[in-house]
Amino acid sequence: FQYPDTPLIHARWQASDNVLTTSFGKMLKTNLKGEFYNNFTPGKGRGDDNSAVTITTMDAEFVEIPFKADSIVVYGLINPLMKLKLVSQFSVEKLNAITGSTFDLTGGTADVKLDYTGPVLSQDTFRHSMYGHIRIKNAGLTYVPRNLTFSKCNVDIEFIGNDLILKNTSLSSKRSTVIIDGIARNFMNVYFLDPGKVVFDWNIKSPMIDLNEYKTFLAPKTKRAVAKGSGGANQKVVKISDRLALLLDKSNMFLHVNVNKLLYNHFDAQNIYADIDLTDAGIGLRNVKLTHAGGGITANASLKTSGTNTPFQLQGKVNHVHVDKLFYAFDNFGQTTLSPANLKGALTADINVNGVLRESGALVPRSMNGRVSFVMNDGELNNFAPLESIRKFAFKKRNLSHITFNDLKNDLDISNGKITINPMSIESSALTIRVAGVYAFDKGTDLSIAIPLRNPQKDRDLIAQGKKPKKDKGIVIYL
Repeated sequence: FQYPDTPLIHARWQASDNVLTTSFGKMLKTNLKGEFYNNFTPGKGRGDDNSAVTITTMDAEFVEIPFKADSIVVYGLINPLMKLKLVSQFSVEKLNAITGSTFDLTGGTADVKLDYTGPVLSQDTFRHSMYGHIRIKNAGLTYVPRNLTFSKCNVDIEFIGNDLILKNTSLSSKRSTVIIDGIARNFMNVYFLDPGKVVFDWNIKSPMIDLNEYKTFLAPKTKRAVAKGSGGANQKVVKISDRLALLLDKSNMFLHVNVNKLLYNHFDAQNIYADIDLTDAGIGLRNVKLTHAGGGITANASLKTSGTNTPFQLQGKVNHVHVDKLFYAFDNFGQTTLSPANLKGALTADINVNGVLRESGALVPRSMNGRVSFVMNDGELNNFAPLESIRKFAFKKRNLSHITFNDLKNDLDISNGKITINPMSIESSALTIRVAGVYAFDKGTDLSIAIPLRNPQKDRDLIAQGKKPKKDKGIVIYL
């Protein structure tokens, strides 16, 4: 709309070493040249909806970050649409004024080149679009909410229209190196409307990851207070930092992982493949496949990380794993009766358990519940003191220091620190043992053990002769 006598306005100006106040905060040391038109597009009339502010050249500092911009156009004074091109190179530490509550950056350099189109007012519904990159080289980085530190980082963020693309990105810590690429589709529009709804889809590769460096994910997130200051300009910078924190705290990240080697305390694995979901509710592990202790493990798990402790659920399958190495890897599963030195054999098991982990990653005592169904082949029990002590009273001529046994198969029910052992018979080289009852990690063990005095070798000899064994005959000791 225009009145018949609306004049044509074309104004030019320039400013030197000035302060430019924007919705993002104050731009200091500002030098710029600009123009104003009220008839920006010829033939569309002279009025607010066809007016534009243009800045042909500009250099300034924002929170001590120097930048240059040109081709800036703010079109329309009622529902303004902005276009700009911006470039900057600076030391990475200067980003801490914006990212300090989420990231702590040291060393390294940043290179920024952006071409942005989008609304000026938050309530406007114009779509956001950006092309360009943000590249960080040789920087140290700490993710503050998890106190997770990487000593050397190279990050390459590309913007293509609405999408954010991560490529050629590597994060290195003392013992781990992670290589990342991926995409966040429709990032520009979702970020400005609701950062918590951004979805990242990442591919993660690594020659080795030491999970001991990532134990902080089991603890509650920490927050670093940002100095509010007294000026409104700093408040606007804080809002940018808060939006970034909200993005990483509430957004969903779906990781497709391919790791050559994985370490965690005594546990080590190779050829790890997994889908990992990082959400506000916790961590999901899907389609986990790995090799460990000469066999394979597949699993699905979930962890709720919102509280002081971390509840978890685990469904998994262990296939032909060396049982001694498995006991060593999992610290004897919290019991002290058997050690890796006592055991040999190949274990296959179906596992369906739940429990609670401490911030350190240790299992909360008596928190595990569920069922383990197992089969063990080619088993050995070596130098097991409780069994060797029986020779003081019986079986003095039998070798109880090295016992081999046939396949073992049973279901173990776990509840509140106790394992219910369903009745099973262990046919070994030295003796037969029938076991049933409850084994407790603390107090409350109540096991029924029956040991026939008859030497099982005699039954094996009868079977070899085609005769029926007599294993159910003779004297039985009950313990």
